[in-house]
Amino acid sequence: MGCAPQTSLKSLRVINIELSEPCIALFEKEGFKGKKMEFTAEVLNLQFLGYNPQVASVEVFGGTWIIYEYSNYRGHQMLLSPNKISDWPKLSGYHQIGSLRPLLQKRVYFKLRNKETGKFMSADGNVDDLNLLRIQVTEDSKSDNQIWVYQDGFIKCRMAEDCCLTIVGNLITPGSKLGLSFEQNEDKQNWCVNPDGRILSKMKPTLVLDIKGGTQYDQNHVVVNTVNERKPTQCWEALVL
Repeated sequence: MGCAPQTSLKSLRVINIELSEPCIALFEKEGFKGKKMEFTAEVLNLQFLGYNPQVASVEVFGGTWIIYEYSNYRGHQMLLSPNKISDWPKLSGYHQIGSLRPLLQKRVYFKLRNKETGKFMSADGNVDDLNLLRIQVTEDSKSDNQIWVYQDGFIKCRMAEDCCLTIVGNLITPGSKLGLSFEQNEDKQNWCVNPDGRILSKMKPTLVLDIKGGTQYDQNHVVVNTVNERKPTQCWEALVL
């Protein structure tokens, strides 16, 4: 661990905040074929746990991971964000992975700005009555109802951090609206932010956050809709505060 005394520092880069739960898959063959090994937490020694350290391809589903050539976090290392690597030896220069761990990130607050409208996702209403609270996009108000935090798959609003973003109702379909509810570890309360800015529902990964649109009173409400590459309203930008 650490650097040898004769080591010289050549370059640095900033590690971006990753708003997704850690998950990585290792494959024995190129092109994501062969035996699949999936992890959501650190592994000190792959071989000791019965896994084959010879890895040919890697897919990072979420989180930022540090990959080590040898066990006990030794040897060459690489930092990986969500990505698909079909030929691991070609990219890394080595054929095995001995250990790995997700990079721990500090708790950060951010605003979610819709890339198409420029408006911000807000929780509007009285937190004393969550049934009447609305999740919609509004102009920048510089208030706590537009400030969010991501933690263990939950998106929480700063004005009520004991509550998290959830899909309203038991029947989850395109067009379903959002609200806040107390954390109950339900799948409809879990979210993943993709690198392209789409925010996916863990319960139904084909559904992403979108703006309802139209001309009715609820045109600015945030809903879940089926992924559509042609809808820029489905892309959001997390502005870290």
